[in-house]
Amino acid sequence: MKLNKLIVIILLCAVALEAQLDKTTYYSFGEQVYLEAFINKFLPNDSAEVIVITKIVNDALSFEKINSADPNSKYLSTVTFEYIFKDNQNVIRKRYESLDTHIVRNFTLTESKKDFFININKVILPKGNYTLSLNLNNRLSKLKVTKTAKVNTDKKASDLKPLFIKNINSERILDLEPIAYGGSLPFSSNNTRVIVPISNTLNSDNINYICRKIKDNNEETGFWGKINNLSGSAKVLRKGNFDIHKVQNKYYLDYIEDEVKTTIADFELSSQRLTPGKFELLLFESSSKDTIKLEFNVEWFDKPISLKKIEYAIESMYYIMTDQELDQIESLDEEPKKISFFNYWKKKDPTANSYYNEALVQYYSRVDYTFFNFQTTKEPDGSKTDRGKIYILFGEPEQVTTNFNGKFTQTIWKYPKLGKEFTFEPIESGNFRLVQVK
Repeated sequence: MKLNKLIVIILLCAVALEAQLDKTTYYSFGEQVYLEAFINKFLPNDSAEVIVITKIVNDALSFEKINSADPNSKYLSTVTFEYIFKDNQNVIRKRYESLDTHIVRNFTLTESKKDFFININKVILPKGNYTLSLNLNNRLSKLKVTKTAKVNTDKKASDLKPLFIKNINSERILDLEPIAYGGSLPFSSNNTRVIVPISNTLNSDNINYICRKIKDNNEETGFWGKINNLSGSAKVLRKGNFDIHKVQNKYYLDYIEDEVKTTIADFELSSQRLTPGKFELLLFESSSKDTIKLEFNVEWFDKPISLKKIEYAIESMYYIMTDQELDQIESLDEEPKKISFFNYWKKKDPTANSYYNEALVQYYSRVDYTFFNFQTTKEPDGSKTDRGKIYILFGEPEQVTTNFNGKFTQTIWKYPKLGKEFTFEPIESGNFRLVQVK
């Protein structure tokens, strides 16, 4: 434990030498690798074509310059994907490898925890229930990961998986991106396009859907209020099958005419009306009781660290609340405290029709930034410093200049659009004091 603490201290000290580096980049949201498998089309010989999507965060990969002599060179990472499909008896029924490269335009993107490399492969499998194992091997040996996923190629199976993609309005579009979070939807999603190959399970051209939340006893009751069901109708396509392919880091979704008439339900889901937790998606014919039931999770992948403890989140509101308001909310029991906190921020939500509150996320993302980037040996919580206060209230300064006043080199944060200017002086241990406000 002491060794781990020492490593963290050394790391933070080393990072402090680089003034422009955002220390919050050391914190990862979600996982490094996501794996999903979707049925693309059912074939006449009792088999199916499966699309496998792998998503890897850039920071998990090792990169090298394409041209080491060029300071503006792009960076490249090469990854080997090994896919192994095993049946219910744990017998390997399919194994294949795929090699792919990922190119980014600068060094900063190689360390990003928000940008991803997406790889898409297709494989044909006989009818059956499979466990897919993925072994990844980065050529520079930074990444060695094994992931697993389930895939069922039985065309009458009730556990088909939906394919989530970013909302688009045409059947073919450039710069499409599969959401690909291991079958989950990010809480920050807006409208999401959902594609499900329903095949012979449902035969009508009139397919309806209902999306409803599954009760979770571990969830904070009352925090989000009552979650209404979402419902609507799906477009039914019998053209053939859908396909996703990649051209120069951009993606296409196509519906292809062929002899195999896979029936596909295609619809838009108002995912901004979903909250973190488990959901059930029902697809059914208006004239029949036949129903396909799908389950998925909504995950808050970009949840600010400072929101994970309600006590600290409330404490961090002292810049925007009076002492009386703060004392009142802190005096409540745990559950009423959470509800009061939620209601306070709901009033400030710029998108009242969605549960994802951009104002809350922006505020606490700033708290995260200041906690890490303005901390000192004397004040470990950078959000409580003078620079932390100004950054939380007004965000990143539009301009930063310096001025030597004869004793100190002052740092000046300018916000021309807001008509504000703040001057800081160094005092001790890397801390700064606010000495002038214009």
